[in-house]
Amino acid sequence: TVHDVPTPATALSAHETGIKGGVETQLGRHFMLAPAIGTSIRVDNTHPAFYPDADMFADFEVNFTAGGGYIGTGYSYWAFTDSDRRANAILLGFGVPLVKHEDGRGKVLFVGEGRYFVQDHNFMNNYQYWGGIRWVIR
Repeated sequence: TVHDVPTPATALSAHETGIKGGVETQLGRHFMLAPAIGTSIRVDNTHPAFYPDADMFADFEVNFTAGGGYIGTGYSYWAFTDSDRRANAILLGFGVPLVKHEDGRGKVLFVGEGRYFVQDHNFMNNYQYWGGIRWVIR
């Protein structure tokens, strides 16, 4: 509660922005491995400034590909540079092609990712999700 008013736990979550890069390896016609590393920076809810700290993460995705897009799952090692926030997570993701390469595979995709952090086993406030653009260079 805040000032004796019940507040949902999600209202107290930090907002984040981030960037991620990796290598996609197509395995056969419909499967892709996509290991990546990235960083997320927590954004203060009341001021338009960044916190001075950032979280590094590593993802390992296994995706089913079709029509230039994908849907998949994987493992995420979140905040490996911060011993207080370090966590293992189950990763779910998808990508919808906005622009395709000449071979039909996605070049620019709208993507969404979700992570369920497995340490706490409290699904009500033990998750993270974000969306963005994936640009694939071939």
